[in-house]
Amino acid sequence: MSSELPAPTTATLRRQLGKEGLFRLGVPRSLGGHGGTKEDVIRAVAAVAKRHPKSGVLLASQRLLIEALLQAENIGVMEYQLPDLLEGHIGGNCAASWPSESAVSLADARDTGRGWRMSGRFAALPNLDRDWFVVSVPVAFGTGTPYALVLLKSEEDGIVQRDDASQGCSGVALELRNVFLREDEILFSDGKSAVERLTVLSESMKAALVAGALRRVVNDGESNGLVSTIDSHLGAAGRAVTQDRLDRGPRVALEALLAGLQGASACVPSTGMAVA
Repeated sequence: MSSELPAPTTATLRRQLGKEGLFRLGVPRSLGGHGGTKEDVIRAVAAVAKRHPKSGVLLASQRLLIEALLQAENIGVMEYQLPDLLEGHIGGNCAASWPSESAVSLADARDTGRGWRMSGRFAALPNLDRDWFVVSVPVAFGTGTPYALVLLKSEEDGIVQRDDASQGCSGVALELRNVFLREDEILFSDGKSAVERLTVLSESMKAALVAGALRRVVNDGESNGLVSTIDSHLGAAGRAVTQDRLDRGPRVALEALLAGLQGASACVPSTGMAVA
């Protein structure tokens, strides 16, 4: 009879991160946060990913949606949703800023006169519990019009959820089938600009996830040169997000280091970005 305990669930890991106050980093104290900067967030993601890759992914995913709410035009939605996200009671992500693809997948919205009906598909996102999540999704309200970002809640009718592990990212994929949308659920009327800003944080956090994976196997005393290189790239990712500047260089460099170590040893772990 096996004595192994079952792996902790996504919800359990996320609540633990909430108890540690990690979702509050970089969030103004006036809104329930601990203050600090986005550079503090990057360092925290790397530290958590070092000890537990999946928890690192959950921290990055949750903090990305929190950042979307902090920047949102819709203050009412932010004030309503933020407390549960800071506590880790509910999970979320951003469908347009987390995926690495350059093209943004859009849902289409049809005006009913009393709101809109959305239809579309989104690739798998980590940190979404079945039937209990919030996620920002990009929505087009007509041909030739700019897309917006809206907040989608799991309890809405017409959301088909599917566990998926394609394209290196395990999580829950979403299909929207005439999901109702009200105007007060719109976070950003200019979704493109919002996605560009949020991708800066997403990219730097992903660099931190790779840095954490590297530090899991590189000991301080054994390879000081490699540790310094990892820390240098992590610092560059932190500076980029502080300056609101998209820089893919740190992640690319860190991924090359990780690939080299994985090629040399079968014991080197992944970043954890491919876990639900």
